Amino acid sequence: MRDFWTNPGIIIGNWPKPGWKIFMTVPSLAGYNFVLFFNSLIASATVYFTILLARKYEFRNTFVLIFLLGLQPTFWELSFRSYAEIFTGLIIVLMCYLFVIKKYKYSMLLSGYLFLLRQETALIIIVLIVYLFYKKEYYAVLYALIFPVLLQIIGTITYNGNYLWMIEDITKLKGMDFNTGTDRGFFFYFSNYIFIIGPAAIAFLIAGYFSFFGKNINKSSYFKKYDIIYIVFTGFFLTQCYLVWQGTNAGLLRYMLPASPLAAIFALIGINNLIKTEYKNLNLGIFSAVSVITLLFLSKETNGWFMTEQTEHVKFFIVLIITITFLVTVYLKKSASLKAIYIVTIVLSIFYVYHKVQPLKLSNELVAVKDVTHWYTSSEFKDRPLLYSHTAIPFYLYNEKTDKKNKIYMTLEELKKAPAGSICIWDSHYSYNPRYENRNTNYTFFQNNSNYKLIKDFNSNDKNFKAFVFEKITDN
Repeated sequence: MRDFWTNPGIIIGNWPKPGWKIFMTVPSLAGYNFVLFFNSLIASATVYFTILLARKYEFRNTFVLIFLLGLQPTFWELSFRSYAEIFTGLIIVLMCYLFVIKKYKYSMLLSGYLFLLRQETALIIIVLIVYLFYKKEYYAVLYALIFPVLLQIIGTITYNGNYLWMIEDITKLKGMDFNTGTDRGFFFYFSNYIFIIGPAAIAFLIAGYFSFFGKNINKSSYFKKYDIIYIVFTGFFLTQCYLVWQGTNAGLLRYMLPASPLAAIFALIGINNLIKTEYKNLNLGIFSAVSVITLLFLSKETNGWFMTEQTEHVKFFIVLIITITFLVTVYLKKSASLKAIYIVTIVLSIFYVYHKVQPLKLSNELVAVKDVTHWYTSSEFKDRPLLYSHTAIPFYLYNEKTDKKNKIYMTLEELKKAPAGSICIWDSHYSYNPRYENRNTNYTFFQNNSNYKLIKDFNSNDKNFKAFVFEKITDN
């Protein structure tokens, strides 16, 4: 983000997420800690506008969204970190809010901005364009094109007149396959969604989403009322499921986070419908099914990517407690009230986040990268040009208050241009990966090259990561 001020073109492309980076360029000048604080403000704003959206639907007890959204495990964890997903969720909420109050032009303007955050949202934009044509809001459709067209123009200038840059960028991503060596399929996120929004909200979400199956519900009127949240939530969720199935999506849980505010809205619908007689049997079936599925298939730990083989029943007991509370409230008490449901849901949400979300510790790999960077900044070579591959090295250079001048991302092309005396840090994670065009430096390049001398090597404690420091001793 800070590099934007010296190289504005660095934020143009799919990976940099220009809609996020341009928003954070000014806060980044205040330093890393302020960026984290600012991201927490974005998370708070997302919860606030989700509540405003719920109030436009005239939902009762919207305060519970503080817990249904704010205490979703992944949302809570990323609220204190710096990723684009929560900001993307905020834009989605604002877009839906403007749509509900019939400010279609501004809603579609924000839909176009979503494209600058995640390009796969183009599918949602297309659906919204078709839907607005159906609603005869033709003029509003044009607003969806403003930000994508601006990005295309700026990108063409940045890439020296290459007007096909965006297609080429998307094509490169499409050619990646993160599923190598894994068994992720289309239903990967279905089975892992409980880890994203938490067990306290999952049954309410399902009950709210499928509430159109309630007794004597006019489905046409129902979908017309909640059209935008169904279109966006379903479109985003299924798009990510498809991408992870194809291998384009690496399967990180946070990639589903932008849909979390709408998941919380559906969960609130589910809660508010609990004591309504037309949903009584539907909710009984849903809560029973979710309890059984959680026990049989989801009672596992997660490592942030996959369910592990380690058994864990906390999620099941939370779902079971909520189910029992529902049964007692709706079937056994003479006067049904949501008060007990709210209290139990809030307490269990707090318990699960406290129990499961712990401060992240540096991985063995990042500890090794930190050691490599500290060695460089403390060594006799600290003023030499540096070529590196690992994405964490610039962060640790910043922490070491090192001048970023002559610090260059390592490729074979840059190695050829580097002067004698340059220091090159090759690592086993980022330096060579055939799936990426700019990660083309195999270790054998240094191993069989007399122009480079190995001066130090580093190993992570678990021996799964290696880094080698070379000095370029002659020009070539």
